Amino acid sequence: MYEAARIDGARSWGVFRFVTLPMLAPTTFLVLMLTVINSFQVFDQTYVMTGGGPGTSTLTLVQYIYTTSFQFQKFGYGSAIALILFGLLVLVAFFQIRAHRRGIEGVE
Repeated sequence: MYEAARIDGARSWGVFRFVTLPMLAPTTFLVLMLTVINSFQVFDQTYVMTGGGPGTSTLTLVQYIYTTSFQFQKFGYGSAIALILFGLLVLVAFFQIRAHRRGIEGVE
């Protein structure tokens, strides 16, 4: 593909823009989606290092669920927050699957 672009007269920027970037798009999108999903699940690093930080400055959503459920013993409220987190993750996964079906997955 690079050779064909060069033969067609594309310069370096054109080759990068029209050949390299479209081929990198599926991998970049997958990494982005997995990073977003993983960022919602951060617990152990912040809990071990700061315990939520001074006040609640480093409190993550998962740590808030844990604190609410097990330290304050509000299991119903903690479960409700966990279900909201689950819904957010399902929504992100839905958008990933939808984008995959629309053709962002690869160059045909």
